[in-house]
Amino acid sequence: FMAPEVLVCKDDKVVKHGNHIKSDVYSLAMSILYMVYIEDVEKAKEQRKSSKKIVKAKFRNEFMFKFPKIGRIIEMMLAIDQQERPDFEEINKRCCLLYTSDAADDLLCVD
Repeated sequence: FMAPEVLVCKDDKVVKHGNHIKSDVYSLAMSILYMVYIEDVEKAKEQRKSSKKIVKAKFRNEFMFKFPKIGRIIEMMLAIDQQERPDFEEINKRCCLLYTSDAADDLLCVD
């Protein structure tokens, strides 16, 4: 999954630009959502619909209600403007704040 800023057409030529780390953040978020909604993705492909639009709609309508804290992090990862998108270090810090036990901190938090 390519982030919106990775490939941009300028004067009918493809120009690569952007922060590739933050592009990877966007790709990871989309990959997570596709894994969560794999059945819906397969149905979308069968019906020749945009699986990306369906996954993002399901994320907004379902995932955010069931898992609001994780959903907010994923929402940040999907920001169209790469300047608003967190890097992996920021994502790690935010995920660590979701957990309160020492065991979870040891497994998830990298200093």
